[in-house]
Amino acid sequence: MNAKLITTAFAGLVISSLSVAEVTLPVEAELYGKINVSLQSSDENNNDKTELRSNASRIGLKGHAALNESHSLNAIYQIEYEVQTDDGDDDNDRTLTQRNTYVGLAGNWGTIIGGKHDTPTKLIQKEIDLFSDLNGDIKTLLQGEVRADNIVMYQTPTIASLSGAIAVVASEQDDVDDGYSGSLAYDDGSIYFGASYDYEVEGYDVTRVAGQYRFGGLSLGALWEEAELSEGVSNSEDAYLLSTAYTWDKTTFKAQWGESDIRSEGAENYSLGVDYKLAESTKVFAFYTDLEDDLDNESSWGGIGLEHSF
Repeated sequence: MNAKLITTAFAGLVISSLSVAEVTLPVEAELYGKINVSLQSSDENNNDKTELRSNASRIGLKGHAALNESHSLNAIYQIEYEVQTDDGDDDNDRTLTQRNTYVGLAGNWGTIIGGKHDTPTKLIQKEIDLFSDLNGDIKTLLQGEVRADNIVMYQTPTIASLSGAIAVVASEQDDVDDGYSGSLAYDDGSIYFGASYDYEVEGYDVTRVAGQYRFGGLSLGALWEEAELSEGVSNSEDAYLLSTAYTWDKTTFKAQWGESDIRSEGAENYSLGVDYKLAESTKVFAFYTDLEDDLDNESSWGGIGLEHSF
């Protein structure tokens, strides 16, 4: 596969959709964000501490602009940064950390973007990870949780509940191969299934399969992943994840378990939690997470938090 071929193919689609009509076309922009803070007790390999933690709090600007009168072609963009709402900087003394940031074009043929973005493999986890951004995030177990730099990604329109995505991750180095990521997914509202493959993304080949069943207030999710170094090592490692959530009125009860040899030998992670909605955009939550492996590493975290979205 060649990045130039992908670029040429979609350039033809874009050009065929353009209109040169001299009219005023709509432009929409939205400022958005989320602040998530938890007060928690953290025990990391017998290092106990109490901390106020900012959990991927963020601010962003996104929007689109119609490029023809029929609105069949739109310019789209997003600029998003993680902000440290607890002490002003992360472990690397950064106040802002770039998240998904891109510019692209969207039409009835699909969407193509370029910038920094989650790979198709990361995206197929959908809502299976119930403790995303907290200490129980599945990135502690899995390799495929990549927000790639220098990515060009095409996403198909959804047809009969089916959709797909393919991406090229440019290495920008002469002696390092580009990476590729692709996925297919089915989602009819109650049943979700996705499969993906990464080739040489951050030096790994990753196969991932994910599924979720939703019925009323109940959701059941499962994910399997196999990861292997792209060069020099032939052995691969597996990971498994199960999650369930039940929503009753304003309260959601959550549980999640995962096992993996990818990040650490014999790693096992389980989390329990409860969310309570104070309003559509605000919730309070409590959680407990335990992570251990066969190398005698063991950590646990428990706390309460508040999240507000705008």
